Amino acid sequence: MIARCMTSRRPSTLPVAALAALAALVCGCSAATPEDPSGQSNDAIIGGVASGPDDNAVAVFGSPDGLGFCSGTLIAPNLVLTAKHCVRARAAAPRYSCTAPSVDVGELRPASSLTVLFGHDLSGEMEPHAVSRVVDDGRLELCDRDVAVLVLETPVTSVAPRDVRNSTLARGETLTAVGWGMTEFGFPDTRRKRSGVTVLSSTTTGPSAIGANEILTSVAICRGDSGGPLFDRNGRVVSVVSRVRNGCAAGNGVHLLARSSVVLSVIERARSGR
Repeated sequence: MIARCMTSRRPSTLPVAALAALAALVCGCSAATPEDPSGQSNDAIIGGVASGPDDNAVAVFGSPDGLGFCSGTLIAPNLVLTAKHCVRARAAAPRYSCTAPSVDVGELRPASSLTVLFGHDLSGEMEPHAVSRVVDDGRLELCDRDVAVLVLETPVTSVAPRDVRNSTLARGETLTAVGWGMTEFGFPDTRRKRSGVTVLSSTTTGPSAIGANEILTSVAICRGDSGGPLFDRNGRVVSVVSRVRNGCAAGNGVHLLARSSVVLSVIERARSGR
């Protein structure tokens, strides 16, 4: 599975605050198999529709390094759950292997370079929040470990955080994907969502292996959706978007379960200040 980071630019009609934060943003990677490198398709959450204010816990964030942008979910007034590959540099020769140790990412990006925006419409008013600290597990592989938490300098009071689901996820269960990634028309001003995302059967061995705490879904994601959530029917965060297989337009999504020990330990470290 190959992950690629893309530069992402938003329209010049955005409010000043949004332009300042999103003119050039952090690593908003999509991913695919070696046969289909990401960046060849402009589709995002396939068949998505506009996501309204009820989903304002799903934020967009980035930095001024020109490498792209990512999505994330508010899980406490000052904590945003996202993907590790969104907050670390890409390794020189990543392999993204789930069958052998793999160095996939490099140094952690400075917290001071990140800005998180809350709201549902970039052509309107968005609420910016600076990041005081970035927490992950400190390891350089992504399989089964693609998670990070952004600690905000000030708590968000305008948006209710989402709960993290700790119960087991069943094959065939349907979920809702939400994110800020590309559509067939480019980068939209509004966040997008799609219901009916199905959990598929998967394997943890062989060339199609995913991690033991990852799930494969019927719908892929694209540039900018990385780090965003899948929600269950009760609105709880089920997983973190990690990568895709076989391209954005027709591929499958690979997601790290929010109840995994790695995710829960990173959240606890962020909460406790460790």
